Order: sequence, then structure tokens, then C-alpha cells
Amino acid sequence: ERALLLVDADPDVAEAAVLPTLLSNLAAAYGMRLAGDREHNIAESARLLRRALEVVAIDTDGDTWATVQTNLANCLLEQAQVSDALDHLQQALRWRSRERDPRDWAYTQLHLGVAHERQSRGQPGPDLLAAIDHTHEALEAAEEAGDEVLAGHALHNLASQKLRMAQTGKAPSAEGAALLVEAESHAVRGLQLRPPDSAPDLGGRALKT
Repeated sequence: ERALLLVDADPDVAEAAVLPTLLSNLAAAYGMRLAGDREHNIAESARLLRRALEVVAIDTDGDTWATVQTNLANCLLEQAQVSDALDHLQQALRWRSRERDPRDWAYTQLHLGVAHERQSRGQPGPDLLAAIDHTHEALEAAEEAGDEVLAGHALHNLASQKLRMAQTGKAPSAEGAALLVEAESHAVRGLQLRPPDSAPDLGGRALKT
């Protein structure tokens, strides 16, 4: 925070390339902060990320811009603003691609899956199907990137999503049984890859330098 105060005190520096990264990293720190009020920390993280979007553009620094879009979406998910979160995640995919960086792309796809699952409220339909599709994309890209922890998150989420789909009773019995088998397989693999103390559906916020 002191670094931000020093930057703000110098008008020539305030618009420099360092500001978006500084704001993004400070926002990430608030997002992961354990001390204090959680709602306040997330609100402060979102405020800093919105400010970062005012001083960074996709044309000048696509990596930072996409990171800010994705991390702001994370904050909005925690604030139950799912529709807005989806908008920011889709914005991030204007820059992120599997070819450019499979890990970053997987991270955004993972959170698109989370957002659609929450929007579905566990009910069958387009959102739950979209959640499964995005999470499959995240898993494949995470494996391509060699990121076992991210792959573990994707497997955990796939298990949850397919279990919900199977439990709705809307799928034919054979299809429901197949979904249960897949959910169990994903859950077992996810436990093998994902640290036991990690968050179940949201990957950590990467600090961009």
C-alpha cells in the first residue's frame, strides 16, 4: 500500500506502466488476505482491480489486462455477482488463448465453469452443461501446461458438476449412471493432484510481475 501512495503522489508515475501491475498485485494480496473482514477485503480488491482497468488496455499490455479481468471476475463471484463475473471472464478470453498460454487460458476457463455452475443453481440446463464444457477445456489445457494443481481443481469441479447433473433425475438412467462413474473417477484423480488444503473450486490468484 505504501508503494501505491508513493506512486499516487507523483503524477508522472501515476500513469506509468508500473501502476496496473502494482494495483493488480495489491488487489491479489487483499483477495488472499486472511486477516480482517472478508467482505471488506474482497470489496477493496475489486475496487483496486476496477482502477487497474482504467489505466491498462488490451492493446498495450494484454497479459496484465486479461489477468485483471479474470481476477475481478473472481471477486465478483465471491460477491455473488455472477452475471458480471461472466462478462469479465469473457473479456479476458479476448486476449487469452490456449495457443498463447495454456495455463492462463485454463485458469479463465476454470472460472467460467464455476460461474456457469453457480448461475445454474445446480439445476440441469444450458448453464450446467456450459460449466462442464468449460471445465473440461480447463482440464485439458492445465494438463497441457503441466500444472497438476490446476488440473486437480478442474477435476474436483468436474466431479461436482457431473454429480449434480446425475442427481437431477432428468438424465436417462444409463446416462445418469455413466455420469456418476465419471464423477467418481474425476474426484479420485483430483484428490491425487490437488493439495488437501487448497480451495475446492477457485484456483489461487496469480501475481503478475
